[in-house]
Amino acid sequence: MLALCMIVQALLLFSLIRAESLWAFYMIAMLFGFTYEGAVPAIIMINSEFFGISSSEYIYDVTGGYSVAFLIGGMVLTVGFVLSFIIKLPKKTYLR
Repeated sequence: MLALCMIVQALLLFSLIRAESLWAFYMIAMLFGFTYEGAVPAIIMINSEFFGISSSEYIYDVTGGYSVAFLIGGMVLTVGFVLSFIIKLPKKTYLR
């Protein structure tokens, strides 16, 4: 399933080169989103098989619930949100 999602994503990205209308861009973006969400569970499963127990499973085993994992995830997202306003865009450089 992961390989299928990845090849469809690649084909969709290639099709963006030829997309000349807004509706085509939206259609490609929607299909890319579906295939991206189809790949995420497989990627998580593969990572846990390669690297062992996931951090959220460890937190569940230690604390008896997922509250701490959700709290950490929320804090990371909040930091990312704040940084998205603080970080300045790099200056554009043009090749000569």
